[in-house]
Amino acid sequence: MEWQRFFAGLIDAAIVLGWAGTLGVGFYLAGWLDNGGGLTVFQVHLILAGATAFPVLIAFAILESGSKQGTVGKRIFKLRVHGTEGISAVSFPRAIVRNLLKLAVPFFILHMAIVAGITGGLSLISGIAISIPLILVLSYVVSIFVGQKRTLYDFAVATTVTDRAYRAFTADDLSDIIESVPRRAMN
Repeated sequence: MEWQRFFAGLIDAAIVLGWAGTLGVGFYLAGWLDNGGGLTVFQVHLILAGATAFPVLIAFAILESGSKQGTVGKRIFKLRVHGTEGISAVSFPRAIVRNLLKLAVPFFILHMAIVAGITGGLSLISGIAISIPLILVLSYVVSIFVGQKRTLYDFAVATTVTDRAYRAFTADDLSDIIESVPRRAMN
């Protein structure tokens, strides 16, 4: 399952990069990347980072908290995100926090650090700022292969990713359990 999760993450990353590229082309065609809008380079990239991260954050949270319990990549590999306390989908607020920690924060820090390095020259501080999200993402990748196979953000919001196919628990399941209790007591 580790490799499935890794490749699911690559598919999701490709989707995010496709979205970011589309926005970048749009910003370029609108003339915003060459100061045509009167904004500084940092302001343009701040807007671009927000326009990339916010919709992805919302979309991934909706997908992970929905009935399919996973992003496009996870759904392709039949993986599901759920809480450690059970198999039901995580709540939308919990999925938001999970994806903030997984995607938005590292992406935003990395993007701003790169822009700061480009506009102000590379310094020790911008080098450290660039390193932090890269180390975070690397730790995420490594953690799906070792130990409990849960990432830092999984531990932070008490979620896990599994490859089990779940179906909804129904009233019929409950009645089957209730009916089986007297039979078990007699045996």
